[in-house]
Amino acid sequence: MREMATEALKGQIKVCMFDQYGTVVDIQQGLTEVVTPYLKNKGWNGRPDAFVTWWRRTHFENSMIDALLHREHTSYREIGHRAVAYTLERAAISYTMDEVRFLVAQIERLKPFPDVPAALARLKSRYKIAVLSTVIRICLRPPEFSTTFRSMP
Repeated sequence: MREMATEALKGQIKVCMFDQYGTVVDIQQGLTEVVTPYLKNKGWNGRPDAFVTWWRRTHFENSMIDALLHREHTSYREIGHRAVAYTLERAAISYTMDEVRFLVAQIERLKPFPDVPAALARLKSRYKIAVLSTVIRICLRPPEFSTTFRSMP
């Protein structure tokens, strides 16, 4: 009985939608790999993965505050700059805004989880594939996805 219900449901589903970060792209590991040499070069002895967690949590909190204030929308990139600058200050690491911009820009270069491209290709043979995300549009166009996702207005 359950198998029949599953097959009926499969026939009704037309689109599979995913969030970009944490589902398609490993943001935690990817950013940890990016910040590790940067933090080492700065002489910081903390854990790079903890730094990334601070960064991501700060970004999330600032995004929620921005949404709750009902002001003009602040871009993902701008919130990212604020979050990285705050996290660097919190860790007592000196920085320049060029370094902040560089770190935030690395989000656009993150790789998908290893099994994602093949899994998306299989799903694409049956369903339309979409990404629902608040990120900058260019983040949705890494080479690994060039044949999977189409830009949507």
